[in-house]
Amino acid sequence: MKIKTITIIFLTTFFVGCSSLPPLDFMVENIDQSKNRKDAELKSLTVGFVPATQQGINDCLNPVVPGIFKEAIQDAFNRSLIFKDDAAIKVNVSAKIITCDLPAAGIAMRTSLATRYEITNRSTGNVIFNKVISSQGVVEFGFSAIGVVRMQESTNRAFRNNIGSLLWELENMSFSLNE
Repeated sequence: MKIKTITIIFLTTFFVGCSSLPPLDFMVENIDQSKNRKDAELKSLTVGFVPATQQGINDCLNPVVPGIFKEAIQDAFNRSLIFKDDAAIKVNVSAKIITCDLPAAGIAMRTSLATRYEITNRSTGNVIFNKVISSQGVVEFGFSAIGVVRMQESTNRAFRNNIGSLLWELENMSFSLNE
């Protein structure tokens, strides 16, 4: 009986010890080129948090999160070719994290994210696009027995899904010189 207990503890420790914490990685893997490219050139991309008075639950206040998120959005724009170079309209894109609700515990870890995206025409100052995009990342127990590993991966998935939803929204809209 004692041997079984020691073996179970050893195997549990071994398998749990083999799971490493995934890095924060918000890069979307599969991005198709846009079929509805915007006649606009992206001049500036900023990413941050909304002011504290406008925030919901925000467990992602780590100062590295906006930089990682910005790189992932920029990568998605670059690979999708959603914006054109040397277009008549020059735009700024702003992404502000409103809510990032990390799971405290659970079998399936679920992270909820809400981000306000604004696209502004630089020559007129008019806001072309202003939308809050909400997303979730869910990781089931089978991914890892370690809760913090599932939590980190659910965060990665929530951000990836948010960027994917942004690209989908942009794909289905048009920009015009009158905006």
